[in-house]
Amino acid sequence: MSKLLILTWVSASGKTKAKEELVERWWKSAINFTTRKPRSDKEKDDYVFVDRKTFFKKLANGDFIEHTQFNWEEYAVSRCLPLGNVVTILDPVGRNQIMEKYTRAWIKVHTIYLNVNQEEQLRRLNDRNLSVTEIKERQLDYHWFDRTKFCLEIDNNWDEPIEEIVDYIEAYIFNWNNECDF
Repeated sequence: MSKLLILTWVSASGKTKAKEELVERWWKSAINFTTRKPRSDKEKDDYVFVDRKTFFKKLANGDFIEHTQFNWEEYAVSRCLPLGNVVTILDPVGRNQIMEKYTRAWIKVHTIYLNVNQEEQLRRLNDRNLSVTEIKERQLDYHWFDRTKFCLEIDNNWDEPIEEIVDYIEAYIFNWNNECDF
């Protein structure tokens, strides 16, 4: 059975670095669409950037398995998932949409909640040279979300090497035979 690994939660918690490490090892990346502009050349590999008209046409056609909006931009994951074990980054809203559709289906969904304390988050966001407005937007508090609906929660406050965090995630999913049955 294929696995879909969803990395979620707060900005600057290490989700992107963890995803990059997983893909470098052997995981496949889900195809993500957005209406926002690329932040860097590197990002072109992680997103398909489309205009709003194209995005909403694809949404109406049922081309996405989830859809969410952040900072007035649209985000979605393509319904066409690669075969095998797939990793993506989603906010809690997108994660819920997928869990409603795919739990107990042809793909096993695992959600990893990466957390960081507010002080460390602010330090990391400041290191990104973001505007004050963008930092405040990224510090949104999602603690209203039911944290019991995650397979695993990892506090990434101490700049542990990302390889160790990913080793732990893979051990949890494959070696310990943990099942998330929500």
